[in-house]
Amino acid sequence: MRKCVVVEDEYLIGCFIKKTLEANGYHVISIVDSQEEAISSILMHRPDFVIIDKNINHNGCGIKVVEQCKKKLNIPYLFITGSSYECIQTIAQMGFKLLVKPFDAHDLLAFLESNMTLGKDCELADEATIEKIEK
Repeated sequence: MRKCVVVEDEYLIGCFIKKTLEANGYHVISIVDSQEEAISSILMHRPDFVIIDKNINHNGCGIKVVEQCKKKLNIPYLFITGSSYECIQTIAQMGFKLLVKPFDAHDLLAFLESNMTLGKDCELADEATIEKIEK
């Protein structure tokens, strides 16, 4: 069973992801909604992959979470976001795979199946790129 951490600050979306994944044989270790909790949970639990929103609570940034965790844990980090087209393009140019909100269960599962092994060799962002994405 593949283990996952979900980083999502919208409660209903987090629950939807958990329910969808668990109904399809995945184990969701935790759902966290802040940058600090995300880093802690990912490094402590060492999941097989992470589903992460670009924007998270307390002015958190999913890219910053990945930057911190990727140095110690090279696993797929799969982004979900409802951000602007420019932000989506920037994330994609960094090599991360992303699913744009809104999405349904079929979209989520297809996204996982096609991207599970991808995203492990993405480039780390520089500060200018992170600032651009945060806007």
